[in-house]
Amino acid sequence: LQNIYLKEHLIILSKIGDIIEQAKLVNQTLENKGREKYITWHYYCCLIKINNIKYKLVFDVVSRIDGENHYRLQRIEKADIQSTLP
Repeated sequence: LQNIYLKEHLIILSKIGDIIEQAKLVNQTLENKGREKYITWHYYCCLIKINNIKYKLVFDVVSRIDGENHYRLQRIEKADIQSTLP
């Protein structure tokens, strides 16, 4: 289903710095599936407007033992006008 938002994904990538700054941390956990190169997972949520349409983004960041952080956009969905973050 996420492929219907391809244009929005590209716009999000171009604004990733702003999105990361305004996102709200909603959960974090230690790596618990035994993947040796990962340390912690951080889960974020934010609202963004693209072409006057409000979207809710959910993404995660994994911190690795080599010091790198990897970002993954989990979900984008249209939000109601009254939507707020948890």
